[in-house]
Amino acid sequence: MSLRLLAVPTALIAAAAAGTALACSCIGYPDAATQLAEARLMVVARAEWTKPERGATDPGQKVTRFRVVRTIKGEGRRAWQIAHHVEGATCGVVFQPGKEYVVIAGAWQGRMSTGLCQQAQFPLADYEAAASL
Repeated sequence: MSLRLLAVPTALIAAAAAGTALACSCIGYPDAATQLAEARLMVVARAEWTKPERGATDPGQKVTRFRVVRTIKGEGRRAWQIAHHVEGATCGVVFQPGKEYVVIAGAWQGRMSTGLCQQAQFPLADYEAAASL
């Protein structure tokens, strides 16, 4: 068997493995209280705009400004600018201006950030109950 015949299947296997390694993979939380405990911020907020993150080297890095409707956990502010990716391989999430979201975020490199794995996995009432404990 020639080396050329072996190279094609090997390349296909390597490409498939790389695709799997680059996919987003989130670990679920057992309950809302656990997810909330690990978060730095949880708000119900309306997305105002999304822009490229200043100084970002990756074009998929964005920042979205949210107008806060209600704070469940964290510092009470009228608005937050929260960093995130928009590509799926980096657990990205897209926010549509004018739409209301439940935003769960953590601190990363001196700023608030969120992603697909931080999205609410339980009803809002479960987080509100956990916050009041």
